[in-house]
Amino acid sequence: FSFFSEGVEFPALINNGSTVNLKVALKIIQPLIRPILGMTIKTKDGVTLFGSNAELLQCDGVQTTYDAGKTLTADITFNCNLGDGDFFISLGLATREGEEIIPHDRRYDSIHFAVKTDSRFFGVTNLNMGMSIK
Repeated sequence: FSFFSEGVEFPALINNGSTVNLKVALKIIQPLIRPILGMTIKTKDGVTLFGSNAELLQCDGVQTTYDAGKTLTADITFNCNLGDGDFFISLGLATREGEEIIPHDRRYDSIHFAVKTDSRFFGVTNLNMGMSIK
């Protein structure tokens, strides 16, 4: 994988509000039908802040069969509206058989990143609050 923010690969700190780009290579070792790549972002205490996957996001290729030996590259982009602190990304690859999800590979808390804010808020996430007092 590679991890970028503001044009910097593997930055020591990510500024709150910046765009993050994560590129993940997936080597298919057995034929897969409708692979589903999933990602979650968690706090260092294990609280899930966000999660989604290729099926929920209706990504192209979800309905496709891939042969063994094929390499896929996923480009994931998100706005880092998080507060100061350390966060972890988990990745997983699964397929669906009817209503059942079959996991093939899981990498829990495998990518660490740290966020720095401009100190106009506190907490886990920046809701970009506005305020007016008259």
